[in-house]
Amino acid sequence: MCTNMITATIVISTFQRPTLLKRTLDSLAHAEWPSSFKEVIVVENDAVPYSADVCAYHEKLPVKYVTESTRGLSHARNKGWRVASGDIILFLDDDVTVNRDTLTAYAEAFQEFGDTCFYGGPVEPDYVGQPPLPWLAPHLPWSVTGLDFPEIASEIKEPIFIGPNHAIPRRLLEHDGGYEGMSATGRNGGGVGEETRLQARLLAEGFKGRIVRRAVIHHRVPEEDCTPEWAIQRRRRHAFTDGWEAADRDGQRVERWMWRILLRHRLDMLLNGLRRVHREDRFDTELKAAYMLGFMKGLRDARHRSGPDEQS
Repeated sequence: MCTNMITATIVISTFQRPTLLKRTLDSLAHAEWPSSFKEVIVVENDAVPYSADVCAYHEKLPVKYVTESTRGLSHARNKGWRVASGDIILFLDDDVTVNRDTLTAYAEAFQEFGDTCFYGGPVEPDYVGQPPLPWLAPHLPWSVTGLDFPEIASEIKEPIFIGPNHAIPRRLLEHDGGYEGMSATGRNGGGVGEETRLQARLLAEGFKGRIVRRAVIHHRVPEEDCTPEWAIQRRRRHAFTDGWEAADRDGQRVERWMWRILLRHRLDMLLNGLRRVHREDRFDTELKAAYMLGFMKGLRDARHRSGPDEQS
């Protein structure tokens, strides 16, 4: 256990969603607020100050509002931790609420394990409409279906903490350079997985990821995120990220065999449609086609450096 108090800063990145952000800030204001938590930094990922008033007039929280005009969640998060004063940065999304003891649970874990570990907690879905159909749920990310941890585990072996609820010490962010540029842009654009890649690098270097079970957050899930169309779009974004990284890492480019595979998947989709195959039974083929299309686009855009903003 650390003898000196480990301080913490909450960083929330937001993009044109002041109403949802206010809901998140109100939730934090009604939570237990440990003395080690010093501030909330809200990073507007836009040149237009959509959320400035929400932050300026929130009387119950020590909120600092900054902007980051370079589009991308990684850029916003990096801006947030670089202006933060805390030893550990708790990253939350602008569409979450916390339990009353969430911050207290994190503060206790930070004090016990210090700033040589990174941390994460459970994510419970807060569905606006109906939850996803059972056959679709396995194809959706944990941000939609939720994330919990086995009771026997105290630390992670794989990089599984997700964006809405994870904490990284400043010293580890400085050591590793922070989040990579390939990340979400806007509501449903850009790449994915920047926090996963950061955790993977930290684990590979021997740092531990600690599970904080009582640090529960509730993630608002719009009805559209529980649809097959959204799942396909998400798979395409995942593939876009993979393609971009493959081009950067290995110099890979779009090849003829990729076109052949994509054509075969598209033909299978057409035949399934003519045969009136049920959506559940043809969904796997749709996902495969979406992945190949996204991967090829990532390869192409990385080579031309047109950037992730085009992906939507």
